[in-house]
Amino acid sequence: MNERTFAIMIGILLIFAGYLNKKKRGKTDSLSVGMGIFIILLAVHAFPFLSY
Repeated sequence: MNERTFAIMIGILLIFAGYLNKKKRGKTDSLSVGMGIFIILLAVHAFPFLSY
């Protein structure tokens, strides 16, 4: 497993955690959702350049 797959999994986990938080408090944890999207975008765009 490479870093890109790992980072995408972490991003999905953060987004999932943000939506799970919505069920508890009634509002989505926008910070964790935003961080998850940011990490996925970083994994898709930055890691291919860093790995070469």
